[in-house]
Amino acid sequence: MNQLFRTLLITLLFSTQLSAQEISRSFELRYFKIDTSANGITDFHGETEVFNTDQRIDFLRQYGKIASTFFNDTELNKEVVSSEEKQTFLKQFKPQPKPEIRKLIDTEVWKWAVSNEDEPKEKSTQLVQWAVGKGVQIINGQLMFENNNTTIEDNIPMQKWRFSFQWDLSISDIKQPFDFSLSDGQAIALNVGVDKKGKLYYSSGENIIQTTKYKVGQTSNCKLEIDLINNAYNFYINNTLVADFVPLKSKELVQIDHFSFSGNKGIILDNIWGVSYKLQDIKPVPYNMNTFIDENFESELNMKGWVLSEYDDAQWKETRLPKVHGGERFAGESLYLRKKVSIGEYQRAVLNVETIDPGGEIYVNGKVVEVVRDRHPVHLDISEYLIPNAENLIAIRVKPNFLSVPMHHAPSDHNVGWFLGRVQLELTAKTFINEVLVNANNANNPALMRHKIEVVNNQNSTFSGSMHIKYYPWFPEESEVAVADTIIPIKIKATSRMGLDQIIQLGNPELWTPDRPFLYKVTASLSDENKVQLDDYVITTGVRTVDQEGGTFRLNGQPAMLNGAQTMGYRMPLDKLATWNLCPPDSVLAEEILMIKKMNGNLLRVHIHAESFKPQGVNDPRISEMCDQLGIMCIWQTPAWIRTGGWWNVDFEGYPKYMKQVYNHPSIVMWEVTNHPWAANPYTVQESNAFFKKVVETVYPVDQSRLISPTSQNHTFSFANDEGTIDDQGNIMEAVPEYTAPMITRGNQDSYTGYGKKWDVIRAIPSDYHKDFLASPDRAYFNFEHEESAGQPNWSLMKGKPWYHVPSYEWDYDKGSIGRNLQYNEWKESQAWQAFSAWESMKKQRLADYDGFSWCNLHGGPNMGTYRKPLIDCLGHAKLAYYVNRMIFQKVVAGSNNVDVVFGPLDDIQPFIINLGKGEKVDIEIILKDAENNVIETITHTQIPLPSGRTITQLPAFKP
Repeated sequence: MNQLFRTLLITLLFSTQLSAQEISRSFELRYFKIDTSANGITDFHGETEVFNTDQRIDFLRQYGKIASTFFNDTELNKEVVSSEEKQTFLKQFKPQPKPEIRKLIDTEVWKWAVSNEDEPKEKSTQLVQWAVGKGVQIINGQLMFENNNTTIEDNIPMQKWRFSFQWDLSISDIKQPFDFSLSDGQAIALNVGVDKKGKLYYSSGENIIQTTKYKVGQTSNCKLEIDLINNAYNFYINNTLVADFVPLKSKELVQIDHFSFSGNKGIILDNIWGVSYKLQDIKPVPYNMNTFIDENFESELNMKGWVLSEYDDAQWKETRLPKVHGGERFAGESLYLRKKVSIGEYQRAVLNVETIDPGGEIYVNGKVVEVVRDRHPVHLDISEYLIPNAENLIAIRVKPNFLSVPMHHAPSDHNVGWFLGRVQLELTAKTFINEVLVNANNANNPALMRHKIEVVNNQNSTFSGSMHIKYYPWFPEESEVAVADTIIPIKIKATSRMGLDQIIQLGNPELWTPDRPFLYKVTASLSDENKVQLDDYVITTGVRTVDQEGGTFRLNGQPAMLNGAQTMGYRMPLDKLATWNLCPPDSVLAEEILMIKKMNGNLLRVHIHAESFKPQGVNDPRISEMCDQLGIMCIWQTPAWIRTGGWWNVDFEGYPKYMKQVYNHPSIVMWEVTNHPWAANPYTVQESNAFFKKVVETVYPVDQSRLISPTSQNHTFSFANDEGTIDDQGNIMEAVPEYTAPMITRGNQDSYTGYGKKWDVIRAIPSDYHKDFLASPDRAYFNFEHEESAGQPNWSLMKGKPWYHVPSYEWDYDKGSIGRNLQYNEWKESQAWQAFSAWESMKKQRLADYDGFSWCNLHGGPNMGTYRKPLIDCLGHAKLAYYVNRMIFQKVVAGSNNVDVVFGPLDDIQPFIINLGKGEKVDIEIILKDAENNVIETITHTQIPLPSGRTITQLPAFKP
């Protein structure tokens, strides 16, 4: 920055206190120019800009320095959620309670195997090639060295860019040296191994570096990440980095096509796996990956008769559901699962399957009982297929999944994970409870709880009896004392079903809120006229209402906001991007939800998909169960949802089925039917009306207790105002009543700082279009997907990864917003731009009274790890924008009320305080500091009354 600006950099620090305790901290960065040219409106980059491009980048450099210090992450290398935090949550997480009358057969652990029947591997031939004449032998699915001074070597496809190579190593004796090398057939590229003294070593250039003692007597995973562009590599042992991007032996090496294992008798190798990465000229997917070696030394399983009880599954592995399989390594392989269950006498047996994605078959005792061709929940009566008082076999095949039309952010691997959701086998009487759906009609005292219960009578005589409903506190603390107890007499004709719609009062209710997510266990038990209990149904739920009365999003009758981010589902490591897209492990789901919680967020927008024009998404009850207990609200998609394409492609048949599967979870506050369902041409008024009509006809019969977002991009359709009286061409129109139906809400993907936009776009918040929606007295307005600005990761954390210094398709955004593309060594400035612009944009949106935000995207992973928009990098480290979101999401937050970047001598600073919640009196301290962190001025206001609700309090303006 030139001399004019150098000494006039000002940091505004806002500290808000309640009863001498700090409740909020925020900061802003501004420049002051002692020149009248700086008076009035000044853009960062735009018509009224004062900076040139170099000065803008210097401003960002200063911002990054100040912000990283303010957020206590000066190196910008902190993981958002630690392994310990994930494990702590999972240990404390409560599984759903079980019924006491109906019998649940244990179906948690299954045997599983995989096989590719279309392209069977010639495993026997491959295994012989590994062992013949090489001094090794395959024993129990592992490669064992039989002689000393044994070498196993082979060629691999030519590697010229980046690749990974790994294996499992077992050394039983400290005197068993081992060496692995890669080469071009002549020149050695690297060596790693264990020397005669048991020390682990690796080559670094021409040197050999000894490290710690190798742990003998256990199996260790050894992994190399080789970067031939930068002539360096990483070496990991059991995911611990041993060699950090050290140089290869030869600087002239341009290709590698040979590997060698050398060692003595007793050494065991297993799971040798190599993956090649290759650049391609496709912007959203800049490189592809391909497995070039994959050997586990196990023989191909004989699958003949796998559906029969007598089939020998001793070589199959065990898993807890859900179980997922996928990725290019396993393309075309079906997933097979078996479960043996012992049952006694029964009247009715039902198999409940969360999903078989994308489809498959269900067998019972060798007979196919269902062919599943969609992702719908499965409720299958298998009474006639089971054998009473015997051991029975349930077998399920999940067919492989392959993307025919990948979405914009999908990985190069199109083998998106196929999986079996959780399964329950229930034994009930012939008269049974089929469904219990519960929601709160209000959150008063007493709360009015609505129960929609379906009872089925499969007997040939009329049933007379009663339904007994009880409420018990369940989370965070459980009680055996019922706090509500209601008996309802019922009578059902022979071979028929009936629905109950019952309101029950719950006195002194504990409400479910993000700050205190309280849950009840609700039991519904069915008894006959002799008071013999026949069946029961158990759920957990919360007393929670959502509405948009007065045009404001309200939770339990109080103004609130939905603040958080969306997840697209692409989770590292790279080989799991496709596999875990729809069904990750519990720990990964826990990490994502904890990321939101630690950001002061309360919203997870479930936005998981990979296919572009077909219904795809998730209805994973694990997400809602975790969010129930962590206090995170969800915008819920279901697999009926579509990202793009014609709205008629929505699976409207499946949508109600998915809704009922997760209905009782209070964390779900909004149903989202589509994302931005573009068609070849803009939608007509008739098409737009038809869509909204279809949405309401589909969703309303099941649930009117939650908000409904037909689309997260209202711009997609013809409606140009909240009442639906003007179309997008400015013509008078008439919207169908469903467009303004109760619980239908509004929102768009308002990106004010992304895609290269200049500063005047932020200044214009809200536009005339947005003012109409924001001023609605009947409907809330959300920013469903923002901010679309990009920030590079800390590249020092990415060395050796395939996406290291690979340009993103978003790179050119810098030109429009800053003035030129930021280079890789300006990654801090890049993060500073993303954070600085996010604060100013979100601040303006909060002042305009938006009802909530969902950042796109929570964490990296899309676009093969090159997506720059996320708040968290693809390895889990926070970017500056993550901290800024945490700052703007404070319930009480202060700032200045304009977005001028440079102030002149006649300009005032107008501070404000935003409050969300109950009314308080607070003190606020505003500290002005210069570039050297010297305090210039301190301004204090005491006992400022903050009105309750979602309010803005203006403070006296001042000139520094």
